[in-house]
Amino acid sequence: MTAAPSNMRPASRLVPVTDDARAELVGSAQRHERRNRPKILIILSLLVAAIAVVYLIFAAAELRGVHDELTIEQSQTTEIRTLGDKLLAMQADLDGEEMRQRLDPSLAVFADLERLSREAGLIQGNNLRLEDRGQQDTIKDTELVRKKWHANLTAQPAEAIFKWLTEASKINGLEVSFINEFKPGAGTPEGEPRWDCQVIFVRIQKKPGAK
Repeated sequence: MTAAPSNMRPASRLVPVTDDARAELVGSAQRHERRNRPKILIILSLLVAAIAVVYLIFAAAELRGVHDELTIEQSQTTEIRTLGDKLLAMQADLDGEEMRQRLDPSLAVFADLERLSREAGLIQGNNLRLEDRGQQDTIKDTELVRKKWHANLTAQPAEAIFKWLTEASKINGLEVSFINEFKPGAGTPEGEPRWDCQVIFVRIQKKPGAK
């Protein structure tokens, strides 16, 4: 039998891979794959997206504010135009006969108030003190004044008071401007209630001598 040559190597044999070694190889491959991913690009993309969202939020808020301001300005413009139209209409009416009567300072307001107080059933004498104090306030930049008449009522029937105020308001341009201290006064011996109050009448009219 011929002996095998001494320089010949034995045939290679496959070495089985254990589970631990296989897991280590898989983990190494995954780490290698992650290192090769462009992480910086992903981070930059996320950052750009976040900045875009913030910008959109601020832009929307600013746009909403501008819209609100525009709405307010449009509303104010409409109000100004409306007031302007009313002033023009009033200016046009100043030369009319009705407006001249409305602003006529020669009306006998004091005498009319006295007459209407009697017709309304107010108790005269000390129970009704009607005064024309000559009090008037000039309306700036006009030839108009705000004229006032004062009345002090004591122990008067409520029905007569309200009837008088209603009829007095029918005097051309006259208004009830102020009612103060409307309170129970001295009643009648029969037990009927009476009332005390102070009243100021106001009328806007032209200054005496104004055209």
